[in-house]
Amino acid sequence: MDAFFCLDDSPFFEFIELQSIDSTNNFLRSYHPIRERRMTVVTAEHQFQGRGQAGNRWESAEGQNLLCSIAIRPKNIKASEVFVLSQAISVAIKMALEDYLQPVHIKWPNDIYYQDRKLGGILIENELAGDRIARCIIGVGININQTEFVSDAPNPISMKQILGKEVERRFVLERIVGHFDRLWNQIERGDTEALQNTYLQLLYKHKEMATYRDAQGEFQARIEGVLSQGQLQLRDTDNQLRSYEFKEVSLLLSKQ
Repeated sequence: MDAFFCLDDSPFFEFIELQSIDSTNNFLRSYHPIRERRMTVVTAEHQFQGRGQAGNRWESAEGQNLLCSIAIRPKNIKASEVFVLSQAISVAIKMALEDYLQPVHIKWPNDIYYQDRKLGGILIENELAGDRIARCIIGVGININQTEFVSDAPNPISMKQILGKEVERRFVLERIVGHFDRLWNQIERGDTEALQNTYLQLLYKHKEMATYRDAQGEFQARIEGVLSQGQLQLRDTDNQLRSYEFKEVSLLLSKQ
């Protein structure tokens, strides 16, 4: 499999490799180069304060996985429409990983799953200028070559555990960045409807009846849609449409 995106620095792209850092997202928040690039990507062999969504810790053995962050400066994306960037990176990761293994799913809002096992996660942080996104920092963690997980994170799995062999992390990153760059160009052209439809079709358990839990308890439902701000819409067995913000509902999966 040949790479299709070059990570070499250019007037439009900057690539930074770090050995150890608290978090690649933190690094990019405080990184202000003399010349801004269209995209800056930073990787680390080890993160000692790696974070997932909602403040969760991200477990990663040193030198085993893909830990990176991507900084971009979107043009004319309203704060109310920012979820389209989450959709873009989720779809990009799914497409990149399916060069190696299938099936890969996006579990709403942006976890990456292989069957019922978690392969990766995404943490997005935005800086606003009025009602627009001034800068977006996208943190990505993908389990590549780690084979033992000791945290209480549910159902982790790595590409090596699935494939039975090690995977070159740089090649995975090249594919992710290449797909994301193409989808971001699509967003910049104002063509977001196709991306939103693709994201919906690729969601884990889309069109399947599954078990969910909210503040009132467990219920059966299927995914009906995802709104522009990221809210999940579920249609339950009573034909009622339910809408949820992140962390208001969870998909119940079997323990491995």
